[in-house]
Amino acid sequence: MSIRCMIVDDEPISRDIVRRYLSKYDDFEVLQEAKNAFEALKLINESLVDVIFLDINMPKLSGLSMIKTLSPAPAIVFVTAYPEYAVQGFEVEALDYLVKPVSPERFADTIMKIRKKVARDREDHHIFVKADRKTFRVALNEIFYLKSNGDYIHVIRDGKSLITNESLKNMQQRLPAGQFVRTHKSYIVNLSYVKAFERGRIILRDIDLPVGDKYRENLRKKLKLQSGTLE
Repeated sequence: MSIRCMIVDDEPISRDIVRRYLSKYDDFEVLQEAKNAFEALKLINESLVDVIFLDINMPKLSGLSMIKTLSPAPAIVFVTAYPEYAVQGFEVEALDYLVKPVSPERFADTIMKIRKKVARDREDHHIFVKADRKTFRVALNEIFYLKSNGDYIHVIRDGKSLITNESLKNMQQRLPAGQFVRTHKSYIVNLSYVKAFERGRIILRDIDLPVGDKYRENLRKKLKLQSGTLE
């Protein structure tokens, strides 16, 4: 699964350097860039990111003040020309504090820290879902399936659902492949709840969902079924 990043800095050259450094790591993806904290706060409501590379000294709203408005906050890596703010940076639980100019070797150390943190978070068996202008912590074992509906996704849980503005493809990248599988252009299911599987449908508890032709073989492998078991 890719590690999704946001870069926030009022200097275009600084954003470009971080972007170029990140391009050397295949498991990192820059989803969003912002030139100030206000722009970043608007963008972060559109999709969840795993880490923000954040400048501190920006016009109107500093990086430190921005972080205090996020709950929960993703991993934060400060990238700044001001070493004197390091103590304040770690007081807001920043993962790392990089002082410009940042060497490739120092950046590589940060990459390792980010990988370890994201791996720990994902092993914690939950994801964060944005819905109704809030961020919900959702246990993976609560999710039955996800359904795409236009520009939105319905995250179906036991007696509840959350509606989030995120693509099914992005959501699939955030879910463990061993537990969740795409069964249709509009559906991802939690294999833990599968009761039965036929050629054109899959049954989760008492819910029948369609299985698309292009997804059938992968689903069969995930469920460790032999071809002859399907009609």
